[in-house]
Amino acid sequence: MYSNSRSPWKQSKLVWSSFRYFYRSHIAVVLGIAAATAVIIGALVVGDSVRGSLRGLVLSRLANIELLMQTRNFFRTELVAEIAEQLRSTDSTIVPLVILSNSSVEYQFESRTRRASHVQVLGIDQSFVDALDDSNRQLMSTTPGPDEVSINESLASELGVNVGDQISLLLSNTAGVPAD
Repeated sequence: MYSNSRSPWKQSKLVWSSFRYFYRSHIAVVLGIAAATAVIIGALVVGDSVRGSLRGLVLSRLANIELLMQTRNFFRTELVAEIAEQLRSTDSTIVPLVILSNSSVEYQFESRTRRASHVQVLGIDQSFVDALDDSNRQLMSTTPGPDEVSINESLASELGVNVGDQISLLLSNTAGVPAD
């Protein structure tokens, strides 16, 4: 009679013989699994560290901002005063700010033109500067006057401009504001 069952001794001998014969392949599989596990664990640790670092950067850049109202279109300036009136009992300061992304800046000198694109433009007033914390206030001590702008050092070096040079600001496609 044919029996499909084997004795435990024969099975263990077969497993051990197979292991001895294919030990190089088994070692390669174990090392591959160990390397893949190390890569996955390393990626999780690094990803968590990067996430924490980015969160810290964002929070430091936000400084003391607690609430932000973002709209696609401009809103009435009286709305800022109305919100400030409603929040009078809190210790909050309401500050208007216009942010336009994807704008361009041009600097024309002699017969050449230099351009910088994908520039973020902030429309601020003195109340914005007053609301900054000490470390950020040092970056901008005063607001520009009428027909004046402040640009950062990297944009100034990209355009090759100095204090007092005239630049043209081309705003992004925004409803209600002509681009030039």
